[in-house]
Amino acid sequence: MKRIAAKTILVVEAKGDWLDLLNQVMTRSGYDVIEASSDFDSIWEAAATPPDLILLDLRYLGTNADKVLSNLRMDQSTKNIPVIVQATYGDDGIDRAILAGAKQGLYKPFDLAALPSVLREHLATPKNER
Repeated sequence: MKRIAAKTILVVEAKGDWLDLLNQVMTRSGYDVIEASSDFDSIWEAAATPPDLILLDLRYLGTNADKVLSNLRMDQSTKNIPVIVQATYGDDGIDRAILAGAKQGLYKPFDLAALPSVLREHLATPKNER
């Protein structure tokens, strides 16, 4: 029987408990997870093998988040990858991120049990409709 390839999620998040929890939830849901926790340059390394979705922590990237999203949308290899951003309550970065091309914003801490359905929603959209 042929195994269906797992979807790959790139998680841009500071190392720590939250990253560990995200990784556990996504791995248990059948996703392959790539972690980018050193700096935003690791996103560009993933352009060689584009992930199916990017989960991006706005606070971790700080002022570079808008630039990262804009560059993702301009690059042919990453422009159609859905991006879900995370931010803390009160952070106005989610609105800017949506304008820059993010598909959805989540305020931390969000319900990790709901994360798989959020991911499925954005991964179910055909690439040409993203």
